[in-house]
Amino acid sequence: MTAVSLCKGHAMFKKVFASTAVLTAFIVNTAGAQEYSIQSKTWEVGLGVGGFIEGSQGDDKQSTAAGALRASYRYDPSWSVELEYMYSNNQSFRYTDDTMDIHRGILVFDWDMWPQKHYSPYFGIGGGYESFPTDAAKFNGAIVNISGGFRYIFAESWGLNVDAKYKYNLDHIDQNIMLTFAINYRFSTDDEAK
Repeated sequence: MTAVSLCKGHAMFKKVFASTAVLTAFIVNTAGAQEYSIQSKTWEVGLGVGGFIEGSQGDDKQSTAAGALRASYRYDPSWSVELEYMYSNNQSFRYTDDTMDIHRGILVFDWDMWPQKHYSPYFGIGGGYESFPTDAAKFNGAIVNISGGFRYIFAESWGLNVDAKYKYNLDHIDQNIMLTFAINYRFSTDDEAK
C-alpha cells in the first residue's frame, strides 16, 4: 500500500467519522423516542449502505461502496445475534480491469451497553466468509471481525445503527475496516410480546 493510498483512505475515514459523529449527536438530541427501548423488540430486519477502508498489506485493493442486508435476534436484553450480507461491486480491484462482484456474509454477537434506553453504544465479535469471482478466487476466505457502533430507536418499530467492523481474512492475510449505516424495522412475534 502506497503512502498516497493510505493518506486517501485516512482522509476518507476522517470524513465518514466526522459525518457519523454529527449525525449521531443530532439524533441523540431529538425528542420523541425516549419511550421506546432497544430491548423492547426481539427481531430487526434492515437495509444498509457501507464502505470499506482498506488496511491490507500491499494488495492494492481500493476502498469500495457496499450494500447490506441485515437481520438480528435479541435473545437477552443486552445481547443479540446479527446476520449481515454485504455486496460490493468493485471496479478498483487489482489483477483485473473488469467490475468485480464481492460477497460477504458475517455472523456477529452484539452486546448493547444501555439496552433499556432508546440509544446505546454496542460492541460485537463474529466471523464469516468473503467470496470473490473466479479470476480473484484466491482471495476467498474465512473472516473474523470485531466491531463497535451506535444504535438508536426513533419510533416503536424503527431504528438505525452505525458501526465499524475491523475485518481480518484468515486465508490470505487481508484486513480492512467496514463502515455500515443501516435503517431497521423492529418487531416481536405474538408469543414473544406476551
